[in-house]
Amino acid sequence: MVIATKFNAVFDETTRQVTGADASPDGIRRACEASLRRLQTDYIDLYQFHDNGYPVAEAEPVRDTLEGLVQAGKGRAYNGPQY
Repeated sequence: MVIATKFNAVFDETTRQVTGADASPDGIRRACEASLRRLQTDYIDLYQFHDNGYPVAEAEPVRDTLEGLVQAGKGRAYNGPQY
């Protein structure tokens, strides 16, 4: 089994509604922790960036944050902004 999930949408767990988007380093880490908790796992096999129109100029912090999650053992692989 492969555990894959995506990030960028800000999800209100109480109302079960998407309330915005957050691809900041803190937002990515918060989303990862929330996914790990909901999935009841210690790691995600594939963490996917759910934003096809993300600006190229802002992609480096996203990649660096995803690399940090891999190094911390919370993710095994990711796909980030694709251009």
